Amino acid sequence: MAQGTATTQPSTDEFVRNVIQKYRTKLLDLTGRNPLISFRHSERSRSHIRIIDEIPEKLFGKLEAGKQLFFEALPDPDLIPADEFSSTFQTLLRRAKTQDNAYKEALSELGPNASPRQKHKVERELRNRLRDKLGLAPFQPTWDPLKRAKELGINPDYELPVLNGQTARRYSDSKIQTLFFNEDLERKLSALRDSARVLEKDAGYNALYCTFGFLEYYESDHSNEKRVAPLVFTPVTMDRQLLNQRYSYFIQTRNEDIQVNAALAELLKQMAVTLPVWVEDEKEEDPLRTYLREVEKAIAGKRDWKVRRYVTVGLFTFSTLAMYNDLDPQRWPPDAPLEQRPVVRTLIAGAEVSNVQYADDYEIDALQGPEPLVITDADSSQHSAVVDVLRNKSSQVIQGPPGTGKSQTITNIIAAALNEGLSVLFVAEKMAALEVVKKRLDDAGLKTFCLELHSNKTSKTAVTESLSERLEYRAPRLRTDQATSNAEALRKARTELLYYVRQINEAAGQTGLKVYDVLLGSAVRDELRRELPAGMADARFANPLNIDPYSYREMLDVAGTLESQMHVLAAFGKLAEHPWRGFQNVEVTELEETRLVSLLGAWNEAIRLFKTMFKPSKSVLDQY
Repeated sequence: MAQGTATTQPSTDEFVRNVIQKYRTKLLDLTGRNPLISFRHSERSRSHIRIIDEIPEKLFGKLEAGKQLFFEALPDPDLIPADEFSSTFQTLLRRAKTQDNAYKEALSELGPNASPRQKHKVERELRNRLRDKLGLAPFQPTWDPLKRAKELGINPDYELPVLNGQTARRYSDSKIQTLFFNEDLERKLSALRDSARVLEKDAGYNALYCTFGFLEYYESDHSNEKRVAPLVFTPVTMDRQLLNQRYSYFIQTRNEDIQVNAALAELLKQMAVTLPVWVEDEKEEDPLRTYLREVEKAIAGKRDWKVRRYVTVGLFTFSTLAMYNDLDPQRWPPDAPLEQRPVVRTLIAGAEVSNVQYADDYEIDALQGPEPLVITDADSSQHSAVVDVLRNKSSQVIQGPPGTGKSQTITNIIAAALNEGLSVLFVAEKMAALEVVKKRLDDAGLKTFCLELHSNKTSKTAVTESLSERLEYRAPRLRTDQATSNAEALRKARTELLYYVRQINEAAGQTGLKVYDVLLGSAVRDELRRELPAGMADARFANPLNIDPYSYREMLDVAGTLESQMHVLAAFGKLAEHPWRGFQNVEVTELEETRLVSLLGAWNEAIRLFKTMFKPSKSVLDQY
C-alpha cells in the first residue's frame, strides 16, 4: 500500500489574504523604475525643478504659513561692454548691420520666431568681428548658469546650507532661487504647470509637491549603484502673474497633509531600516529639521548613506498610496476583516455559484417593493437598474456606448439611494465623469448632499468649509396643504397616463396589431400620403379593423401585381392608347394563347396583302 504525505490546503480566507498582500505590495512598485525609489534629477526635465541657495527649513515654514513663493531667475548677463557704447563703434555697427552678409544670413536662418537670446548671439558674433577690426579683445556674455551664479554671489550647489543663526536677508523674502535664466525658467515652469493641470483635469488628483530632503543610499551593502529618493512631500499648487510683460510663477501650499515616502519606507523595511513617521505637532517649531535628524539616526548604521538637503518642486504620483493604506489588514475591524468582504472575496477567489444573466425589466407601475425616486429621464431598463440597486443586487454591470444614458442612470441611482437614507461613494477614473454626474445632482437641488473629495476639493480648508455648509443647512419648510394638492395632482395625472398606456396597448380589431402600432404607422406615413393623388389619399377601407393578417397579405400581393403591371402600361402613355384596350378575357390558357397568336399573325398578313393590292390615292386618304 502506497504511503503519502498529507498536505494541508490553505483556507479561502488565507488565500484571499495572501493575494491582497501581493496586490498591496505591487501598488508601491519597489523597483528602481519608480521615481519614489530612485529619482533622477535632470536640468532638461519639464516635470521638476531644483532649488538653490535657500534654507530648506525656511522654505518649509513659509509654505506652511500659506505664503506665495515666487521663482527667481538668474539675471541675464551684461550683453554689451562699456567700450561698445563709443560713437566710433556704434557707427561701424549701424553700417555693418546693413552690409554684413554673414550677419544678415544668420539672422534670416533664425526665422520669425527667434528668441531674444538667439538674436543676441548672432549680433554678438557681428560685434566681435568689429572688435577684431578695431584691435579689441572679443567679448562673450556669461551664459553658463554656474559661472553667472558665482558672479552674482549666489551659491549654485544643490546641497542647501544649514540654518546657522546668521541667516541672510534674502532667505526671509518670498523668492525661490533657481539656476535658470529668465527664458529657460519660463519654459520649464510653464511646462510643469501645464502638466500638473492636465493631471488634475483628467485624473482628478494633484501631483505637484515640493520635496524636502533626499536619501542617498545603496540597494545593498555590496552594491555600487547610488540612488537618491525624496523624503518629505509638501502638496503645492503653481500659478502665475503677469508682471512687466513677463509671467512670474509662484507656488503655494494646498493645505493638505504632509506626506512621507511610503514606497521608500516599505523598501527600507527589507533592509532593516525603519523610516520615521511624520508627526503633526503644533508645538514643534521646526518639524522638518527634526524629521531629517530622525532619518539620519535611522540610517546611522549604514555605510555611505546620507541625507541630502535637496529641495525639488515636481510631479510625484501618490494615486496608489490611498489604496495601499486601505488594503492594510490592521485598518479593518477584527469582526469584519477585509478578506471576508463579499465583493473582494468574489473578485479574488471566485463565486461558488454564478447566476450572471441579463437583468429583467420590471413593470414600473406594478412594483412590489421599493419604488425608486428618479430625478432624470429613464427608460424601462435604466429604471430597472435603479430598482436592482435598492434591492441590494450590487453585482451588476451597466454598459452601453456613449450617449446611451449611463450617467443619467448613475445620477438616478445616487438620488434614489439618498432618498432611502443610504450613503453612496461614487468614484471614476476620469474627472469628466465625476463632473457630469455632479452637475446633474446640482441641477436637481442635491448639491448640499454631495461632498466632493477630488482635485482641488481635497484640501483641509475645502473639506472643512464643505462640511460646515452641510451642518448649517436647513431644509425649506414644507406647506402641508400644498404638498397634499401636488400629490393629488400627480396621482390624477398618473391615472390618466396609465389609462392612455392601457388603451394604446389594446388590440386593434382583427389586424393583429396594437393601437400603438396603428397610430405609429399612420404618423410615419403622413409625409408619404402628401405625394399621392387627392383621390387615392382620401380613399379609406370600409372596415379596416376587420382586415386580418391573411387578408392583409392578399392585399399586398394584389398591390404588388398591380404595381408591376403599371410599369408596362406606362410605356404607352394613357390607358386608352394601350393596344389591348377593351380586351376582357384575362384568363387566357396556353392553348388559347397559341391560337390567339396564330390568328393575330394571319390577321396581320391579311392586312399586309390588302395594303399591297389596294393602294388608295391621296385624295381618298384625305377623306379619312
